[in-house]
Amino acid sequence: MRTAEQDDARPVTRLALRFLALTAVRPNELRGAEWNEFENLDDPSPLWRIPAARMKGDLDRKEEAGGDHLVPLARQAVAVLRALWPLTGDGALVFPSARHCISR
Repeated sequence: MRTAEQDDARPVTRLALRFLALTAVRPNELRGAEWNEFENLDDPSPLWRIPAARMKGDLDRKEEAGGDHLVPLARQAVAVLRALWPLTGDGALVFPSARHCISR
């Protein structure tokens, strides 16, 4: 983590690596994360609700009612989201590609 933090990568990439370590989700779920999937960030029990349709698995699993993947968020993960908001909060994706996000 220290090496990634000191790397010359753009800020969004560094924050994505930190968020990945804090949530232990698959990189594909992280890459597709949308701001509207996060709930209760100001409450004691913040949550990331990854839609079942985006999760790895067969078609039946993706269409299952209530099959969303729920990821409880530590306060450190919420802090990463708060740091990301000024960088990517004006779009749908939390971690847009470099082509869709101006490095700040």
